[in-house]
Amino acid sequence: KDTAVSWYHFQRMNALYGFKGNFNEFFELFLNHDVPYGSYWENLHSWWELRQQQNILVLTYEDLHRDLATQVRKVADFLEVSLSDAQVSAVVE
Repeated sequence: KDTAVSWYHFQRMNALYGFKGNFNEFFELFLNHDVPYGSYWENLHSWWELRQQQNILVLTYEDLHRDLATQVRKVADFLEVSLSDAQVSAVVE
């Protein structure tokens, strides 16, 4: 549900699409994979299948919410960027 609600609000504020309907109308479109960028689930699944590749980093909202500093370090490591504790703190704040 959170994904659909978030996507609904994004599409309403997105000047390119500017969805004008209510949430129930949007939700029907979402369930029918009839939203901009196509099916959320097909997109998610396509990236999930690639998650073991070296050039793909998968993060979850839950992990970001639980421990943002650790996830920032994970992204930095993935990008091969060295961050000091102060830089990580600045990103987190």
